[in-house]
Amino acid sequence: TTEPRSYWLSEATDRPMWESVHRKLAGQMLANSMGWWYFDMADNWFGTPEIQADIASVQKFHRAHLARPPASWRPSAAVLLDEEGCLLRNRIGSSFQQEEYQMTAEQLQVLASSGVPYDVWLLDDWLRDPTRADGYRYVLTMGVYARDAARQKLLEHLAARGATVEASDGRLTPAEFNRRVRAAGGYVPVRSGLQVDMSGDFLSVHCIIPGHYEFRLPRICAVRNLKTGGREPVRDGVLPLELVGGETCWFDFLQ
Repeated sequence: TTEPRSYWLSEATDRPMWESVHRKLAGQMLANSMGWWYFDMADNWFGTPEIQADIASVQKFHRAHLARPPASWRPSAAVLLDEEGCLLRNRIGSSFQQEEYQMTAEQLQVLASSGVPYDVWLLDDWLRDPTRADGYRYVLTMGVYARDAARQKLLEHLAARGATVEASDGRLTPAEFNRRVRAAGGYVPVRSGLQVDMSGDFLSVHCIIPGHYEFRLPRICAVRNLKTGGREPVRDGVLPLELVGGETCWFDFLQ
């Protein structure tokens, strides 16, 4: 099948795969200063000592990470989802149901391997406070089908601040998303093939397409590998990465 596929903890076939999926999911949360929980779906679901040790290791870093002052850096690309528009189009019995899923859920899965870090917002957040949209160079909208006065005013607000705004049609490829964000003047650290989740001091990369990558850092700084504890050989603000498919790596950006 050519449909996008995401693997979750329950689908891991061995310990290395479980750890990689675990770090991919936890890395998304860490990059956004969010928390998460582990739901025991059966008796002793996480009872294996190796799994417990891996969870403890991740949680230890999570507590240390949250204790730091939050970094002011954020991505320059954003996905803007109009929940109301999606619900109106995706009502029970609607002929648009499958199309809506393609334009939102499947599109987000595809964009994950674009090599571009991006924020996801609900339209209601920006309608209540348009300044939350300031600073983004590229905005991909999903579900904004009707342009009432409030929506039109927000689009004008974005245009006035130089943002490129485009609507998802469900067919945007990772490479094309990468190119469009770059063309809009946004931060694009690497070519497509990696899932990139990052903040101003933390980076999680999950490899979709194996190979060599030249990762351009958001600033000149030293980089610590959180698996080995050692520093990476950064040159001129570029972190070289040699990755295999399914591998997840975490890094710290040091002052």
